[in-house]
Amino acid sequence: PWRSIPGILAKVARDTSRVMLIVAAASLYSWIMAREGVPGMIASFFLTLGTEPWSFLLMVNILLLLLGCLMEPLPIMVIVVPTLLPVVNALGIDLIHFGLVVTLNLMIGLV
Repeated sequence: PWRSIPGILAKVARDTSRVMLIVAAASLYSWIMAREGVPGMIASFFLTLGTEPWSFLLMVNILLLLLGCLMEPLPIMVIVVPTLLPVVNALGIDLIHFGLVVTLNLMIGLV
């Protein structure tokens, strides 16, 4: 009925504000990590473990599956993907392939 529309809109606004608060906090955390040089340190760590793309993708799969079980996918993407992109570029992994790996692993972890 038409009378329930204001209540529905209020619930949608509350749910959206919760998600946006999580995204804002994740963006701030990601900015702090980038400012401190954490992506470069993580890139050098992964590159010392091995320069094979398949071994890196295996480690990322495990990491994302574990994180997907504990957190929402959107904040994980905001925090983890910018951190791992220097390694992905250094290993020559296609960005579309990496995006699919990230998305599918997070969805499997969420389920």
